[in-house]
Amino acid sequence: MRAAGAGPVGASVPDVALDDLDIAAGMVVGSIPAVGIWPGAGRHESPLAAIEAIVLAGLRRAPCLISFSGGRDSSALLAVASTLAAREGLAAPVPITARFQAEETEETEWQQLVVEHLGIDEWITVEIGDELDLLGPSGRGFLLRHGLRYPQNTHFQEPLSRRAAGGTLISGAGGDELFEPHRFARAAAVLGRSVRPRRSDVLVVGAALSPRPVRARVHHRGQLTVPEWLTSSGRRALLRRVHRWLGEDRVRYDAHLEWWRRSRYLNHGQHSFELLAGDHDVQVLAPFSEDRVLRALAAERGGVGFPSRAAALGHVFGDLLPRAIVERRSKATFLSPLVGPETRAFARTADPTSLTVSGWVDPYRLRQAWLQDTVDVRSLPALQQCWLREQGSRAP
Repeated sequence: MRAAGAGPVGASVPDVALDDLDIAAGMVVGSIPAVGIWPGAGRHESPLAAIEAIVLAGLRRAPCLISFSGGRDSSALLAVASTLAAREGLAAPVPITARFQAEETEETEWQQLVVEHLGIDEWITVEIGDELDLLGPSGRGFLLRHGLRYPQNTHFQEPLSRRAAGGTLISGAGGDELFEPHRFARAAAVLGRSVRPRRSDVLVVGAALSPRPVRARVHHRGQLTVPEWLTSSGRRALLRRVHRWLGEDRVRYDAHLEWWRRSRYLNHGQHSFELLAGDHDVQVLAPFSEDRVLRALAAERGGVGFPSRAAALGHVFGDLLPRAIVERRSKATFLSPLVGPETRAFARTADPTSLTVSGWVDPYRLRQAWLQDTVDVRSLPALQQCWLREQGSRAP
C-alpha cells in the first residue's frame, strides 16, 4: 500500500509511535527528522502529470475504486482517473461512496453533479448506520489487530477497502493541506511580488519574518482550543509542542510543503491506513500526500502558493471539473457516525484513572467530555486506550 513516502509507489511510509501527550490531547503534532524525507530536486513534470502517474498505477491494479464523497478532492481524482482510463484503454474506475444517516454527511446533490458531468456508468454506494461506531465491531476489530492508531476513525475506510479487495482504493486524503492557502500564504505572495501590497501587509510580513517563538504564537492564536480535560502540566506540554511545531513552518510555499511532509500526523496517519489496507489486500493511493506530487508543486510554484483552494484546483486540474464543484465552499463532516450506541455505553462505565496518560488529564473532566451529547473527538483516543486496557485485563 502506498499513501505517502519517499520511495516509489508501493513503498511503506515510516511509522510514528503515539506518546502519552498525543493520547491525552487527542492531537498528533510535531515533525519527524528531515533526513531522507525530501530527497533531491523535484521531477521536471507538472503537478497534474505527477498525479496522473500515481493514479495510473492504481488503474493497472483493478478493480480500481475511488473513495468518492462529492467533495472537490475526491471529485478531482475521479475526473483524472476516468480521463486516464479512457486514454489508456483500461477498465474505468468506479466511484464508491459511503452514505451516512447523519444530515451533515448529505452530499448527494454534489455527487450527482460530478457523476453526470463525467458520464460515470457504475457507482457503488454503501449505506452506513451504526456499524462504524468507534467501539462497534469494525472499530474494535481494528483496535485489537493494530492497537491504538490515529486518526480515531481510520476504520471508516473498512467498508470501502473490503470492496476493493485485491485491487486499488484511491483516496483524496491530503487535499486540505495541499491546496488550502497555508498560514503564511499572503506574506509569501507579497515577498514574491505576485500581489499588490496593502498597508496591512507590513504587519503580515513582519509577523511571518519574526523570530520562531513569536511567529508560532501569532499564527496559532484563535485556531487552537486546548482540551478542557488537560491538567495544567498537560496544557503547558501541549502548547510547547504546538508552538515548537508551528514555529518550524516556513513562509515560502515550497519550504512549507517540506515541513508538512515531515508532520507526525501525516506519517502516522498514512501508516494507519497502510495497516487497514493490508487487512484486505488493497493498494491504497493518496496522490495528494505523495512526495512526487508535493515536489512537483514545490518546483512549479517555488515560494508562492495559491491565493485560494479554488485557484489551486483550477490551476492543477483545469476544466476537468464543473466550475460549481471547483468553487464550492461547503464540506461534509463525518463525525456523528463515530460516537454510536456502543461507544456511549462503554463511556458510561469507563475508568479514566486506569489511563497511562493520567498525569496529563483530569479524570473527572475527561469522563464528562465522553458523556456530552456532542463529544469532542479529541477525547476519543483516551477512551480507546481505556477499552484496550480493559480487554487486556480480561485476557487469559
